[in-house]
Amino acid sequence: MVAAPLGFASGLLEDFPHISTTDVKSDIPIFLISGRNLLDSPQGVNPFGNQRSTNPTPHLAIAKVAVGEGLSREHIINETLSSESGIRKTRFELKEINLFPTLPIDHFTLNHSECNNEDHPWISELRQQLDRSRQRTIAIYVHGFNTKLIPNTEFAAAMSHFGGREGAVVSYEWPSLGSISAYAADKGNAEYSTRVFRGVIANLAKETGADQVNIVAHSAGCPIVVNALKELRLTYKDLNPDQLNEKFRISRVALAAPDMDLMTFYNGVFDRFYEATGGVAVYASSADKALDFSANMFRAERLGTAVDDLKPWEKEAMLRAGKIEMIDVSVPEQNSRGWVGHTYYYRNTWVSSDLFSFLSGKSPEERMLVRQDGEIFWGFPENFPELRLNF
Repeated sequence: MVAAPLGFASGLLEDFPHISTTDVKSDIPIFLISGRNLLDSPQGVNPFGNQRSTNPTPHLAIAKVAVGEGLSREHIINETLSSESGIRKTRFELKEINLFPTLPIDHFTLNHSECNNEDHPWISELRQQLDRSRQRTIAIYVHGFNTKLIPNTEFAAAMSHFGGREGAVVSYEWPSLGSISAYAADKGNAEYSTRVFRGVIANLAKETGADQVNIVAHSAGCPIVVNALKELRLTYKDLNPDQLNEKFRISRVALAAPDMDLMTFYNGVFDRFYEATGGVAVYASSADKALDFSANMFRAERLGTAVDDLKPWEKEAMLRAGKIEMIDVSVPEQNSRGWVGHTYYYRNTWVSSDLFSFLSGKSPEERMLVRQDGEIFWGFPENFPELRLNF
């Protein structure tokens, strides 16, 4: 059972958009781009395994996720808008996955300039989803380490639901083995998946007619996103930021608990990966035990735990970049921290509230975050709920 409703169903969030006319009982389509292997004899609805596909061309599928089966529309709406804590009855349950033909990709020319696949059935379905929406926005979810496709897909559906069911959600399923003992293999698969993801973000808006593309990445999925954006920036080094935005329409990028070498991230900053976006938010916690484990393994600091630990030159680089928000979640984590402290981006109502507001285009000040003069990290004030509700 995906835990997203516990984090996203919060009175801190803006009113659920258009809830009076939204069919909250309808299934949510999630558009899958998967680097996982296909099973010869799948059990249940999931045709994918946890291994890496032997073909570099990703599989395409559309999943259907049911919401609150057996519950009334009123019950689902009440739980969606409720700020009360506790166990909720609204469940997100994967019902089916329909495979589509793969795209005819020339891997030597990933960033083609013309729309070549607008008649492809998967692309056509995605276009139709955008046509039915008030906003032609695509949100891409990039999962982290030790995850499996079914809970990832159900989480993506929860993200769509609590985001107002606007636009379309794509889940980029890089091949995590779904085992805590397979950390090294997962990091290798994530690194391998970077180039394919670059091809996705280079072509998605162009092929689908989307006005903008937002990206939410977690943990080991964050280096995939940063490095793909860096490669895109370097590939099109002659374009200025406005031209990059017009070409790829990548808007907001949220990096939650990023399991990424801090110095590797700064390599991306120096190569100006952020110029391929409309803004980047990095959510970090000094109490993230999962990233402490990663830091001990690699003998290098992780981006997701770099709170109050940046050197002067690192602070200067952040100030010079300008489009990167560093956000310290220590205050909300003190109020509701799990033992590991790695999934606050959806389990903590304060953080999930801020993440959605960031994706909607609001500045840190508009989101009621605070920052001391001369500091890099934005933080949550102790009275954050009251400020948000009053605002």
